[in-house]
Amino acid sequence: MRALTPASQPHITMITENYDPAAIRAAIGRALSSENFSVDQDNPGVMVATFTKGRRMLKLNIAYDQSRVSLNYVDSQGMGANVDANGQVMLDKHYGSLISHLDGSIKNELGRPARDAAKEAQRQSDAQAAAEARARQDQIDAEERERNYKIALEHEKTRQANANAAAAEARAMQPPAIRVETQTAAPGADMHWTPGYWGYVGGRYQWVAGSWSYNYATQAPPQAQMESPGMPPSDNYFWVKGHYRWSGNGYTWVSGHWDTVRQGYTFVPAFWENRDGRWVHVEGHWISRGGAVGMTQVTSYQQPQYQQPQYNAPPPPPDCRSVLMETHHPANEMMFCDNGVEPHCAAALLRRGHPATNLMFCKGVEAQCAVSLINAGQSPTGLMNCKR
Repeated sequence: MRALTPASQPHITMITENYDPAAIRAAIGRALSSENFSVDQDNPGVMVATFTKGRRMLKLNIAYDQSRVSLNYVDSQGMGANVDANGQVMLDKHYGSLISHLDGSIKNELGRPARDAAKEAQRQSDAQAAAEARARQDQIDAEERERNYKIALEHEKTRQANANAAAAEARAMQPPAIRVETQTAAPGADMHWTPGYWGYVGGRYQWVAGSWSYNYATQAPPQAQMESPGMPPSDNYFWVKGHYRWSGNGYTWVSGHWDTVRQGYTFVPAFWENRDGRWVHVEGHWISRGGAVGMTQVTSYQQPQYQQPQYNAPPPPPDCRSVLMETHHPANEMMFCDNGVEPHCAAALLRRGHPATNLMFCKGVEAQCAVSLINAGQSPTGLMNCKR
């Protein structure tokens, strides 16, 4: 025989906290909704609600005040209702389950406002603590940035002073007088003499002695060596590329040097040419833009009169960090000047208003190519075409 639950007696839920009647009514309404009851009547102090699921139906009268909530049976269907010998309505187990769940929901909803208020208070407290922590960290960071800026500024002043001193020393330095060389007799046939000259290498003048070299070689020259001459001393100078000489039993590399521009002429660097299976050395020479050849040794290999270029030492390259300060960038962006950034490219980029992060495109570029592209308004990404 199925167990039955008496329904005639009301189910009482005592209220132990001091709640406003409106808060009690709202809590009961939320509980009824969560347990799938629909409210049929809603009057002060009393509600009538109905639960319906399939063939089952249960109607309750919910009476409440500030001390208790009373759940009272009104009617039901599909819940095995019958009346016992004492005249009490008896229902199956579903009734007890519904009443128990509704009672728990009402208790839970009565406590919800207090829980929500506690959570909100904790949230506000946590937010205030986080804001105070951020403010303290912001102050620490600001003080650290100020210290770093002052340190960087002092370093920059020292670096600029050293750069200015080096530049003044370089401007004051003149190339030494041309050395008098005695041209000895050629050690063999088919040879030519290249007189010595002062080359400007690594910030100082170095004498490149004159020497004899052969006009012909028995094997092809190696691939030309890479050179990084930097910027010219002025617009009146150009870089003469280095070349190989044949010593009789092997090639010797002759480094390039700066020479003066000659109006109306183009300089052709020395090179080796294969003529009918024999490698022939063609000395560097000037060609008139009108077609005439000047200072040429293409056929006779008679040495032209060499004139030592007269020029001051080239100025030192611009200092990336100084240009950063000059263009009003913050001191903490000086780190973008490190790791191989080409200084002439960096100065041109910053003075054209580009951000310091674009200095990464100045790494490993050829200076004149990069500066030309930047001054022509090209995007920094186009500097990839200037890679050495």
